[in-house]
Amino acid sequence: MNGWPPQYALVEIDLLDLTNTAGTAGLWTGSHSGSGSTNFGTSNCAIDIQAKIATRYRGGHPVFHIPPPSDSALDSTRTLSESTRTGILAGWQAYLTAVKGTPGGALNNPAPVILRGYKVGAPPSAVNAYSPVGWNIRKTLGSMRRRLTST
Repeated sequence: MNGWPPQYALVEIDLLDLTNTAGTAGLWTGSHSGSGSTNFGTSNCAIDIQAKIATRYRGGHPVFHIPPPSDSALDSTRTLSESTRTGILAGWQAYLTAVKGTPGGALNNPAPVILRGYKVGAPPSAVNAYSPVGWNIRKTLGSMRRRLTST
């Protein structure tokens, strides 16, 4: 998924087997820098990749945040062009395929899951894992900034 600023780099992928209590892990380390070369949004802007799951539920939907694109990828100051969204989706799917093909030690066939029902101290039976059935690239830029709290 190139197109983000060169000062951002993917340096680690940490895989964890959630199918049993042993928690077998796999780890990739390296450096894959962005290849973009023009003006970029501020560092608190993000491209939001939303996971689609088959069940309906109340609450927020899982979102992955990736670094902001160049200004040329935008239709306006806050919206991504359709061609950019198509390219990001193709890049995201290629990334997931590459991760799936990364040797993960004792891990076989790793895949992303969305956990629901997890709370600190919750028994494993209270947590449900859902495999995404698709991905949506939000048209509007998101923010990686934490919500402000009143003092």
